[in-house]
Amino acid sequence: MITPMEKITICGLNSQRKTVMERLQKSGCVEFIKSDDSELISVNVSESVTQFERYLSLSADALEIIDEYSPAKTGMLSVRKDKSLQFYSMQSEEIKTTGTVAMDIINTVKDIKEREAQIGTINARISAISQWAALDVPMNYSGSKTVETALYTYPEILDKEGLDSLLEEVGDYVTTELVSSSREISCIFAAYLKDFKDDVTRVFREKGFTQPAIGLSRRTPKDKIINLHEKIAKLNNEIESLKQKITKLSEQRDEIQLFHDHLVLRRDKYKALENVSLTEETFIIEGYIPKNKSEHIQKKLSDLICTVELSAISEDEEAPVLFKNNSVVSPVEGITASYSMPSKHDIDPNAVMSFFYYLFFGMMFSDAGYGLLMVLVCGFLGFIAKVESGLRQFMRMFFYCGISTMFWGFMYGGFFGDIIPGLKPLWINPIDEPLMLLIFSVALGVIQIMIGLILKFYVDFRAGERVSAIFDTLSWVIVLFGAALAIIGFVLGYDIVIKVGIGFAAVGVLMILFMKNRTTWNPITRLFSGIIGLYDITSYVSDFLSYSRLMALGLATGVIANVVNIMAKLGGGGIVGTIAFVLIFIVGHALNFAINILGAYVHTNRLQYVEFYSKFYEGGGRAFSPLDMNTKYYNFMEVKE
Repeated sequence: MITPMEKITICGLNSQRKTVMERLQKSGCVEFIKSDDSELISVNVSESVTQFERYLSLSADALEIIDEYSPAKTGMLSVRKDKSLQFYSMQSEEIKTTGTVAMDIINTVKDIKEREAQIGTINARISAISQWAALDVPMNYSGSKTVETALYTYPEILDKEGLDSLLEEVGDYVTTELVSSSREISCIFAAYLKDFKDDVTRVFREKGFTQPAIGLSRRTPKDKIINLHEKIAKLNNEIESLKQKITKLSEQRDEIQLFHDHLVLRRDKYKALENVSLTEETFIIEGYIPKNKSEHIQKKLSDLICTVELSAISEDEEAPVLFKNNSVVSPVEGITASYSMPSKHDIDPNAVMSFFYYLFFGMMFSDAGYGLLMVLVCGFLGFIAKVESGLRQFMRMFFYCGISTMFWGFMYGGFFGDIIPGLKPLWINPIDEPLMLLIFSVALGVIQIMIGLILKFYVDFRAGERVSAIFDTLSWVIVLFGAALAIIGFVLGYDIVIKVGIGFAAVGVLMILFMKNRTTWNPITRLFSGIIGLYDITSYVSDFLSYSRLMALGLATGVIANVVNIMAKLGGGGIVGTIAFVLIFIVGHALNFAINILGAYVHTNRLQYVEFYSKFYEGGGRAFSPLDMNTKYYNFMEVKE
């Protein structure tokens, strides 16, 4: 069901505004809205919110760094830690200290990245200088009074003969040494008389030689490489010291997490403050509250100097939506929320949808062994283990899906395929009787779509659109019911049932033919519009056939499981055969489980969204979004430290 809402207005002194907002945030049951009164002023909080967002980003980055350099030992499922409400607010000195630590962590990582970048640059230089390692003179050696030296590179592999051939024109004036040569580059040391410098450099340039783009050093290449490796070692030592610093700062992980959550709470409070109206001395808070929480809030604020007024929501106002269902239905509320929250004209579809959801999921996954695994794992996570509420609801949904899967698995006779000899289906074997299962699947589709139309009739009738409810919706219910009745009578061989079904269908057809277009009294126009309206039967037939996926996916799960078992048995007996059987069985069924649970989930959702909800559900509402304790690391509650 949808929780009834009402408007709440809280008026009080500005001196107690902070206390009121903190109590509302801890209660988590009031959604703030901006007042329509143009004479009241509101606080511009954009600058403060931006600042909180900046500090949040800072703390999030610091925690990410801590997790990278000093991972915390946590289980597979992390949950928020309980924290006493006395830590709800941090003192300004604590905020300053923790913020400084977070900034120090980020700056330390920047220092590490800078040194790593320097090491990368040095390694690139070592790689370039290594090509000159055989040179036994300093790289900046320029020769003597009469002789000049220079370093050159050539973009191909060379040998001594090839080098001399290229420099044949000035061979009498230059002496060369081939320092190194590879497919990519050849390195040459050249010495020549200064009097012939112009001719020599011209020939080098014309033949494609270039001077290396490396810094020249007073050391020999070998000495320079040693010196560069010493710099790398020094930088690595500095990096290690910086990492140890981060590890030491990581001891304040809890404080930074508390700092992060504190910032989240303050940011959310300031965002809500934007919707608070102010006068010089007072504040006014307007919002929505569930009716069952009104008395709780009044008690929470009873010791403060403020007034709390409750009023009904006007008919033209779109109130936020909050679901309230039992433990079996509530796990599928997220499925509806993912589609769209109900509008003010809608009903809560979860109760009806949950029945079909669990039913269809089980039919498509359809293996009792897989269902048993779901029940054990999801039951533990959903009902026993300490996990976050969102994950708990998700696991509970799959727990109930697992129960349905077990049921249909035994109905079809599948437990990890046909691994148990002699296990007989309680109803039918889909592999042997696929046509029967197809008919049953389509019949379920007819039932769900008819229920959808009945819900549409109820919604329209409740909204006062009674003529439309009768002639646009109920008429199709009568047609489909009559057609289904006639088919049942034909299958069972009861003529009276066939005649009754045809009678119902005929009544529905006449209602459509003559009441489809109710805006005119012209019988020909009405009849023509009705004939066109009857064409919608093709859409219904298409919707019915969509439910054939119940048969198709259920059959696929069982067939693949049986194939896996056949493959597992191919290894024969003995130790090797047993090992092969276990490996193939585990891997094969794990893959089949993963693929088909995804298929069952997706196609079950599709049947609800496309075939069912489209018949009666308008959607377009918005979820109830109160000022709440939306923290990430700590769950603030009344606990003893």
